[in-house]
Amino acid sequence: MERISNNVYFEEYGKEVYEFTASAIPDIGKVERMARPPRNSKVTEIKKWGGDNLLPQRREALIMKNHLVANIIERRAEMLAGQGLVQYTEEYVDGEKKIKLQKLDPKLREWLDTMDCLDCIFMPAATDYYMHGGFFLEIIREREHPTKRRLGNIKSIRCIRAKYMRVCVKVNGEIRHFVYCADWKSQSGKSDDTGEFEKVEIIPAFETGENARLYAKSIVYIGNPTLHDGYYFHPPYWGGQDWIDVSSGIGEFHKYDLTNSYHIRYHITYPEGYFMDLEALAAAKKIGEEEVDKCYSDEDEAKRQFIKDFKENMGGIEKTGGLIHSQRVFNKHSKEYEEITIKVIENKPRGEDLIKLAGITTAAIVTANNIPPLLANVMQVGKATTSGNEHRNAYAYYIATATFIPRRRLLKTIEIAINERGLRSSDDVKFTFEDVILTKLDENKSGQTTQVDGK
Repeated sequence: MERISNNVYFEEYGKEVYEFTASAIPDIGKVERMARPPRNSKVTEIKKWGGDNLLPQRREALIMKNHLVANIIERRAEMLAGQGLVQYTEEYVDGEKKIKLQKLDPKLREWLDTMDCLDCIFMPAATDYYMHGGFFLEIIREREHPTKRRLGNIKSIRCIRAKYMRVCVKVNGEIRHFVYCADWKSQSGKSDDTGEFEKVEIIPAFETGENARLYAKSIVYIGNPTLHDGYYFHPPYWGGQDWIDVSSGIGEFHKYDLTNSYHIRYHITYPEGYFMDLEALAAAKKIGEEEVDKCYSDEDEAKRQFIKDFKENMGGIEKTGGLIHSQRVFNKHSKEYEEITIKVIENKPRGEDLIKLAGITTAAIVTANNIPPLLANVMQVGKATTSGNEHRNAYAYYIATATFIPRRRLLKTIEIAINERGLRSSDDVKFTFEDVILTKLDENKSGQTTQVDGK
């Protein structure tokens, strides 16, 4: 085999030319210099998130067009955060682990409330975890003394949405800085929402351990390591992005089919001369051409009025259907009087294959998001209703098998801050999110019971 050019070869025996092409390259960005880095900053290069550095923005734009994915992500985030933070202790009785729930320490509750932890930490972090594969937390430290630069414990934590954050180029194999920008499309720092210029900010990475450097403000990036390109986490469902696009396209097709197509419901035929006043025509021929022309004009007007009256009485809701009409040749030899005929046209919905495809795309999307169809509020084909037991079992199974590790990741930084601030009431206390499981009334009169991590 002889090489002709790059990836092109000539096979002499069969006299054929072959071109070898690589499979699709993952949407991984390259290193580039920021268009407007902060002044006097030694950090000027970032790792692009996607080939155009807009992968999170493109992902959210795709999800916004879809009726299913955003609801699934919201549902998973809500189930992850549960009923809020709770503390508990564990003890083993006869080899069986028993969990004892406790009220949060008042000081801990007060600190969490000052940060509005549900809306500013847990829900946005859980949402980004499922949407983008990871989340960014901003950590602010206290100053031990107003006039001194020495830093103390963690003061506050908040989630910064992933689409505004990028990772700076590694130094000696480590990620040491992140950069915030409100508008990565232009890298100008101009926010599309406010129209105001906002600076591009370099923020150091949060460090832990004995030799950790403390910063007044730092960022920690936590995510699902299943898909990680060395800089960014990627959500496992993103391999099914084409299914999301197809699913959105099906709805778009039917929308434009309804608004732009003309569905014919009736076909009206009438014999030639049916609307002509024959007596008036005979009299007009004796008078002159002008009178004859008037008779033909009257015929056309009678025809238009008939079609108009038919549409008003039989057309139904405006724009739901139309009619066509045609004229047939008058049979002069027929002994029967010819009348108008009206044929009802059956309109079968178009795009039936697309309707079937919608079920396939829905199944693919739900599977990619690792959630039972019942919890995604997806109607299962061939199954009219589902029982309360099925809903309870699906929910309990999901909580027990799919939330433990993500919750540990969500609480990792919070627990570091709790320890620093001395808000853990004892070494035995652990933290997680509380779940409410619905029960049968004959098992529990309240109809619900409390669990943590499905236990």
